[in-house]
Amino acid sequence: MQRFLRDIRAAIAAETGIDAGSIRLEQPRDAALGDFAFPCFVLAKELRKAPPAIAAELVGPLNERLPDIEAVATGPYLNFRVDRALLARTVL
Repeated sequence: MQRFLRDIRAAIAAETGIDAGSIRLEQPRDAALGDFAFPCFVLAKELRKAPPAIAAELVGPLNERLPDIEAVATGPYLNFRVDRALLARTVL
């Protein structure tokens, strides 16, 4: 799982210019939304945009950077779902 967290952080950092080490990912409240979530609130002040707009703008580029991880904008959050087959191979 650490590999996926690292990949997601690196992709967000590349798209936003934020240091990857400062990017905090969390578990979505509803597991149906994904495996990891990134709250875009932390970018709102710096980018001077609403968090839902930031999530919507980042989802396309993140999906291009993360071929094995699906990014979905859900309101002010970016939710990430790891490909299940890849996850199974990685964990086992």
